[in-house]
Amino acid sequence: MRYINIRFFLLFIFFTSQYFMASAQKSTNIWSKKSISEKNSSLKIARKSIPKKYKVYDLDLESLKNKLKNAPKRKDGLKNSNVILNFPNSNGELENFQIFETPILAENLQKKYPNIKSYIGTSLNKSGTTIRFSVTAAGLNAMTLKNAYESTFIDPYTKNRKSYLVYNKSDAPTPEEDFVCKFDDYNSANKTPNNLNQNTSAKVENANDGKLRTYRLAVATTGEYAQFHLTQQGVAETETEAVKKGAVLSAIATTMTRVNGIFERDVALTMVLVDNNTDIIFLDGV
Repeated sequence: MRYINIRFFLLFIFFTSQYFMASAQKSTNIWSKKSISEKNSSLKIARKSIPKKYKVYDLDLESLKNKLKNAPKRKDGLKNSNVILNFPNSNGELENFQIFETPILAENLQKKYPNIKSYIGTSLNKSGTTIRFSVTAAGLNAMTLKNAYESTFIDPYTKNRKSYLVYNKSDAPTPEEDFVCKFDDYNSANKTPNNLNQNTSAKVENANDGKLRTYRLAVATTGEYAQFHLTQQGVAETETEAVKKGAVLSAIATTMTRVNGIFERDVALTMVLVDNNTDIIFLDGV
C-alpha cells in the first residue's frame, strides 16, 4: 500500500510539472502562425507592393511590449541580457534572440515619445545572426541579418497591428526604377587642388578600428511623406499636431532602425535622431 501511494505521488508530481511547463511555454509564445486565406482583405494595410512569397503570423503585441520593458540598454562591456524573445523566420521556424535596447531618439526626444523604441537581438540559435527591430505606433517592424544568408523582414499586415508578413529580401518586388547614385560624378567634377586637404601629415582616425561611432541625425520630411504615413497608421485629421508628428517620427525611426543595422555591420556607425527633429517634420502636403 505504501509503495502504491509513493508511486501515485510521483506520477502526480510528474504530470503536474508537465502541465505547468506546457502552460509556461504557451504563455511565453507571443507568435502564432496563420493561413493567408484567414485574413479579411478589408483589414489589410494598403501596401504599394506585396512580396512574391511570405508567411503570416499573429503577434501578441502587448505581451511583446511588456517583455521589452526589462531589456537593458546596449553599452560597452554588457554582453548578456535576460530578455530572450523568439521571432519567426521565412522557413516557418521561431528563432530565439537575446535582446538589448538601442535608443534611436536623443534623450529629450525619447522622453516626449516614450513609445518609440528600437532594439537589437543576437541569435541564440545561429552564430552571426542579428535582428534589428522597432516598436512604435505603427507596430513591429523587424529585419534579420544573417551571415551567408539573405535578410528576412517582418512588417505589419493588418491595420490592428495584430498580423505580420514574414518574407525574404529576394521575395520583395523589384523597384520600378533603378536607384542611381550621382555622388561620384559630382565629386569628380568639383574636385580641385584648392578644395583638397593639403595637410597630408594630419592624423586621420581609422574607421575600420572596430569602434562603434554615434552620429547625430536630423531628418526633414515633406507634407506628402507625412500624409502617406498618417494614412497608413489611420491617424485622424482631428488629432493634435503632436500626435501626428509622433506618427511620422515612428515611420522615420522604423527606417533608421534598419539603416543603422546595415551601417553598424558594414562601417561601425550608428545614428540617433536629434532632440528637435520634430521641428522639421512638415505635415501639410502641397
